[in-house]
Amino acid sequence: MTEHQLLHTLWTKAVGTERYDKAEWKELERVLGVLEHPAARQDSQDVTFRQLYGEKRYPEIVALEAALKYKAGQAIALNELTTIVHKANAKWWLDLDTGQPIQRNVGELLMLAVTELAEALEGHRKNLQDDKLPRRKMFEVELADCIIRIFDMAAGLHLDLGGAFVEKMAYNAARVDHTLEHRRQEGGKKY
Repeated sequence: MTEHQLLHTLWTKAVGTERYDKAEWKELERVLGVLEHPAARQDSQDVTFRQLYGEKRYPEIVALEAALKYKAGQAIALNELTTIVHKANAKWWLDLDTGQPIQRNVGELLMLAVTELAEALEGHRKNLQDDKLPRRKMFEVELADCIIRIFDMAAGLHLDLGGAFVEKMAYNAARVDHTLEHRRQEGGKKY
């Protein structure tokens, strides 16, 4: 199950009467980066959201529901964007002679994204306007090109970019090595 599918499943259970098991509670807490609520520590191996919290709307539960809905929405929206971009770029996934679908070289796809970043650097270094969209800075247009390349690759390779994005953001939010205190230490990440 992908991260965004898990989020959707947990959200559905949160607003309904379906049952959570202990593993789902742990995964929900991990995904959301929240502390375990005392009620979730019941001995029962199978409890419903309503059994744990009744009809009361504890502030932390309202926040949990909102965070879950928001994060599931982020994953779904990003994956929808990858699909839109991939459909717009479908011609690059077809053989020139036969029109049949082809397997794309992953190294080539990654390097195409890198070339867009190199072009963005050049635009930034020289403070250039874009030559195709002259009212925009080359820097921002080339970053957009890089996003297009990444989204196209993600959908073409059937990756769950949205789910990975949500999970990585949650992981990064809890990383000790990303705190200002840790970054100021000798050997800490400066950038």
